[in-house]
Order: sequence, then structure tokens, then C-alpha cells
Amino acid sequence: MKSVKLFVCSGCSECEAAITFMEMWQQTHPNCDTQIVSIFDDPREVVILGIKSTPALVIDDELIGQELSVEALDRHLKQVFDIAT
Repeated sequence: MKSVKLFVCSGCSECEAAITFMEMWQQTHPNCDTQIVSIFDDPREVVILGIKSTPALVIDDELIGQELSVEALDRHLKQVFDIAT
């Protein structure tokens, strides 16, 4: 089972849109361990992963992208999970 984490911060409009998207993703992909994490909840992991901006997508402990739009987030997830567009 793949582990997907979306790192977000408060007051970020892109993060709010990404959270909404990931909540829908969770519902349609129950076989995936999906977490939405505030950068303030786990700052140590943020530093270890090298996250400098949000929203940031981490899959299986690998930083996939930062400052991702919903479209970019969708594209990355489809690519990783080999979902046809």
C-alpha cells in the first residue's frame, strides 16, 4: 500500500483547494494510506523531506512536488498510481 501525504499550511488558498481535492481522493482510493498534514504539526519531517513551500506532495517518503496546483496534484497522483487520464 502506498503512503501519500499532503503537507499544507493555514491561510494558503492553494492548500485549501488541495485539501478539498485530497479529501475526494481519499474517498475514491481507500486502498491508499492518505494523510493531510499541517507543516506545523510535524516540522521535523518537513525539514527532513526538504519541504520549502506548500502544498507539498510526498509519496512513500519521497518529496514529489511543492507549490502544487490541484491540476498538478491530480497529474502526479495519476502518474504514480498509473491511472489513465
